[in-house]
Amino acid sequence: MTQIEISKETGIPQPRLSRWEQGDVARSADDALRLNDLAARRDAESASVAERSSHAAA
Repeated sequence: MTQIEISKETGIPQPRLSRWEQGDVARSADDALRLNDLAARRDAESASVAERSSHAAA
């Protein structure tokens, strides 16, 4: 995902994401929780797609 996509999904400003990527420390636990939620949703979506694919192949 791009920083812009992550920003849209989480509401975290893109410049802040850029600073984190460059090594700055996260300034808010809420932001970390939003990133965790996004990762969990993406994992669930990937698992769902894989499950549907395996059922379709069966």
